[in-house]
Amino acid sequence: MSIRNDTTQAGMQAARQALLNQRADLALEILSLRERLSQAAQGMPEATSGGSASAALGAEEDDCVSRLQHAQAELEAVLAALQRQDDGCWGECTLCGEAIAAARLQAMPSAALCLACQQDIERRGQRPA
Repeated sequence: MSIRNDTTQAGMQAARQALLNQRADLALEILSLRERLSQAAQGMPEATSGGSASAALGAEEDDCVSRLQHAQAELEAVLAALQRQDDGCWGECTLCGEAIAAARLQAMPSAALCLACQQDIERRGQRPA
C-alpha cells in the first residue's frame, strides 16, 4: 500500500482503525434512528387527531430523518475512505490527485479532498463528488 503524503504506515493503520470504529458507531446510530422512525410511524395514527402532539411527533420525525441522512452520508464517506486505503490511493485528493496533508487526514481520516479543493468547492457552493 503506497502512501503519497507524509503519513507513516503507523499513522495509516491508526487512521484505518479510526475509520473502522467510526463505521461501527455510524452503523449503530443508523440502526437506532431507523428504529425511532419506525416507532414514530407506528405512533402517527394516534397523533393525527391532536394538534400539539402531532406537531411534536412531526418535529421529532423530521429531526430523525435529518440525522439519519447525515449519518448515512458520513458512513458513505467512511466506506469510501476504507476503499481508497484498500486501493492504495488513500491520502490522495480525488479531484486534483495531490497529496492530502497528513494533519488533515489525522483529523479527518475520511477526507477525500485536499484543503485547496475542499475550499474551492465550498466557495462555489457545490457538493463534493
